[in-house]
Amino acid sequence: MIQFLLTTAPFWMPLLSLGNTVRVKAASILLSVAVFLAMPVPAAFAKNGPVGLPDASDRTPRKMMEITATAYNSLPEQTDDTPFITASGTRVRHGVLATNALPFGTRVRMPELYGEQVFVVEDRMNSRYHKRMDIWMEDVEAARAFGIQRVKVEIY
Repeated sequence: MIQFLLTTAPFWMPLLSLGNTVRVKAASILLSVAVFLAMPVPAAFAKNGPVGLPDASDRTPRKMMEITATAYNSLPEQTDDTPFITASGTRVRHGVLATNALPFGTRVRMPELYGEQVFVVEDRMNSRYHKRMDIWMEDVEAARAFGIQRVKVEIY
């Protein structure tokens, strides 16, 4: 992080002469970029699917529920000013869920749609959505094709 700030000093030093509001917003953007660049990029896919996602096939769910599911992408019109960073501070990737109905870190399976794959709640939706779930997808067309569905989920 310090190395990033030192190497980019010619770009952010002139911001010090700006007003407080502009300076704070610029510093916030630079910090977001620095955090994003400092994050390790997870291995996208291995032979058997995404690397690093937990396997819940040998566990019994602690709760089952039916919820409305949609899909989202990292487009500026669908997110806040940090489209690739989740509300929990992680980088978006395959297996990330956004919901206000469950705490961060909750593991969820949707066997009818994704079989044994486990998703993790790491993002939030707009506060007007309480009993809804958003699945992050890299492909915009795939998200549109997913549409709005009622999904049975297993919560671990």
